[in-house]
Amino acid sequence: MQAFRDFPVVLKRHTRLFDDYLRTQIAKYTVDDRLVDLLTLLTIFHEVPHTDERLSYNVRASAFLLPDDSRHPLWMVDDAGLNIGILLFETGQRGLTNMPREKRRYLQMLSRFLVDKKRSQRFSVDGENYAWAALRYLEHISSARWVFSSDSLLLRGR
Repeated sequence: MQAFRDFPVVLKRHTRLFDDYLRTQIAKYTVDDRLVDLLTLLTIFHEVPHTDERLSYNVRASAFLLPDDSRHPLWMVDDAGLNIGILLFETGQRGLTNMPREKRRYLQMLSRFLVDKKRSQRFSVDGENYAWAALRYLEHISSARWVFSSDSLLLRGR
């Protein structure tokens, strides 16, 4: 069996088309800083080696980004886009190792795309994105109510 001789050309063309699709979808997330922060936190899959425990903290950190009400406009943007929010929350409940392989690969593929400046172009996640996400999260937790229980410290809504 003979391999495609034009494999590199075919791969490059399809990768470019797929990257165009992702940039179109990601553009929807720029309407609100919380959605941009959601994309930023997603890149932790690729950039930071983690255990399920570390990931669960990141998922809890992302809980402030999307309101509890699934009819909220931010959820609608995510549902019409890449559907990242539900996957991150599902990951937090199941743990990354218990998540179906195709969902894990989807999140990892998205995070690799976002940290690749050449592919993601103006949507590339960088240090500035991490700094803004951290600052907004610190503002959120500084204005939240803290509830102490015997086994943990819980963060409640404002």
